[in-house]
Amino acid sequence: MPNDDPRYTTTRTILKKLNDRLPTKLNKDTRAGATTGLGANAIDAGMRFVLIGPTKEIAHNTIKDSIKYSSKGSAKIKLLISNHACLKNKKMVEKYPDVGKIPILPLPEKCEECKHFYQCPVTDFLRTNIRDIDGVGLTYQKLMAVMLSDSKTAERIKKRLTHAKLYIFDEAHNYETPDVVNIQMYPHHDMSRYQELFKENKKISPFLENFAELKHRLQIHVIELLHAKDDALKNRMAIDLKDIDSIHFKQTVAALKEVIEVMKHRDRFGLSVGDVLFIFNVIMILSTKQLVLHYMKTDDGDSVHLSAKDGLHLSTKLFLSMLNPEKKKKIVFTSATFGDYDYTPIFGFHDQIVMPDVMKSNEKMTIYPDTFKMDDINYSKRYAERIIDAAVEYEKKYPGIRFVCMKKNVAFWLQHRLKEKGYKINIDYYRSDRTIGVSSDERRCVCVGAPTSPINAYDGIVDTFEQSQKRRTDDNHAAFWQAISRFKDPAGVVESHIFCIGIKEEEIKKMIKWGINRKLYMNGIVCERVGNDGGFAMPIVFSRNCGRVLKMVKKRNGISHNDLRKRLKISSEELNMVITKLKNDGLIQNNVVNTKGRSKTTYRV
Repeated sequence: MPNDDPRYTTTRTILKKLNDRLPTKLNKDTRAGATTGLGANAIDAGMRFVLIGPTKEIAHNTIKDSIKYSSKGSAKIKLLISNHACLKNKKMVEKYPDVGKIPILPLPEKCEECKHFYQCPVTDFLRTNIRDIDGVGLTYQKLMAVMLSDSKTAERIKKRLTHAKLYIFDEAHNYETPDVVNIQMYPHHDMSRYQELFKENKKISPFLENFAELKHRLQIHVIELLHAKDDALKNRMAIDLKDIDSIHFKQTVAALKEVIEVMKHRDRFGLSVGDVLFIFNVIMILSTKQLVLHYMKTDDGDSVHLSAKDGLHLSTKLFLSMLNPEKKKKIVFTSATFGDYDYTPIFGFHDQIVMPDVMKSNEKMTIYPDTFKMDDINYSKRYAERIIDAAVEYEKKYPGIRFVCMKKNVAFWLQHRLKEKGYKINIDYYRSDRTIGVSSDERRCVCVGAPTSPINAYDGIVDTFEQSQKRRTDDNHAAFWQAISRFKDPAGVVESHIFCIGIKEEEIKKMIKWGINRKLYMNGIVCERVGNDGGFAMPIVFSRNCGRVLKMVKKRNGISHNDLRKRLKISSEELNMVITKLKNDGLIQNNVVNTKGRSKTTYRV
């Protein structure tokens, strides 16, 4: 992205337009170079910036790419990394690998008093003069950990983060469906075993006892949700809990440190890794003030979960409230997949800007639908042979092509079935680390079914059933669009091809329609239509009409445009798009003939 690259110049214009007083919601296309371009321009303009993203790969790699595309190759970027990288924690994980599976590791002591302070990567940000830093990268998970901590180290980090002039919240659609801590309440966990094991442990025992008491109190609500499951297709299956006392932060940290000791010596207690992580989740749940009980039906049957109300919204509001309102700063929330969702409670009053697909990358993508819809429950029975036969054909034609499956267990099933036939395939699934916010040199893939999630999966984070279904639909559509966008050429030069197994044309057209103020028109659990107030050019869908036009041109070589439209009864707009596609693919060509002294354009194969 040299300085005359359209992506660089476009983001430079956007950076200048960003409001100094109000946050901005930036609608962009996937792989548009928006975040990288904003970072590069901020470096060149001498604006210290903070980039916050959903994953380490996005937050860390994108901010490093900003240096590459700026004019300042010596720009100094600092990364706020996980406590797992603390030198003492790292040494502990090397000795006890299972400890590394605990999602949150507290720092073993006060950083300033540690002998490794001047070498540890965790304290690198704190050791560097803030005036020498051009940009800072961190994940949403790290932001929550810092904002919800009252340690001295966290306070220093918070204060330093407020010294930036530009704040970029990347892939901000994650605010719609944030990750939450949850514990399965039905089928039941036997708490007595854990209570007996740790009854003398003053740090863990209070959490286990409190949870056992809470579990007993909630049984009536669990039964209530299970009895109402027949209404799950039309009602929000969740109960918001009140009067739940949370435990103080310092007690939580002490208990988490004790969990580490338990994980180190879990064999001594006769515990599996899953058992220890269950105790970890109990501690995290009881450290939260807002809880919700909700029902879901999955492949494994009925289940009821206790979830913490999201901490990301709260952490973001706390962070924004720390920024001095008297100082000019630019705050931008950016995503290619903002859904049908009101962001005002998070962003407050905000501006809205659109970054166009300046490289026209969408127009270089073609999607090939299937003629049947794959079932996410009976796929291995009803459509098994059809799916396997199609997968074998694609693997034969394009060896090593990536198969992106509707969910993880479908990926395992397909991988196993093709292995039986002697094929070792490149397998993946929606929402994996390889399908969100990362680059790829691949230009072809096979999508096996559309993304799916349980009907009531989002009941716990919304207030109404309609909101839940919109959130579920948007999230599934975003998973598809984000995944196939990995195969686009961001420079808009090389064509990309997306082959579908078990996804029909009408569903694809809904899943790839994004833009300003996306609107879902729902009928219960079904999305009937998707609208917006202006979007991006969509990829070409090799629709049924492509096949009809090609068949007609083959049958009547030399047919005119008007004759095609009349015979096939399709709109002029649709026909123009189909003709362009077929010509670009080299399947048909123009044939100019003279009729009665006038030129006439016809089509032939």
